[in-house]
Amino acid sequence: MTTERRGITIQQIQKLLDFVSLMVQFWTGTYGDELGVPLTFEGFNLYHANDWVIKPATAGQHGKGCSYVEFPGSAMWIASHERNFSHIRQLSDVARNAFGSVQS
Repeated sequence: MTTERRGITIQQIQKLLDFVSLMVQFWTGTYGDELGVPLTFEGFNLYHANDWVIKPATAGQHGKGCSYVEFPGSAMWIASHERNFSHIRQLSDVARNAFGSVQS
């Protein structure tokens, strides 16, 4: 997949937000001081997404996985992120700017 097609779509962001809002109650921190501590939707960040969503969803079998953005769909534009910022809030803001509202 070419670089210009590797951005995440607004629909993928919304699906991720929906999935996280349903599942976060079952997840705990996986490293450092958060190890074993229940996670919250508001505090969910890219590290949590990597452990609980991205790695499991893209692992594939026998090394035949894919990246999250290679799931069906292609991006029209791209946004970056700040590591120490609540990614749920940032993703919600991106979706809100694209659609005018977002459900979480």
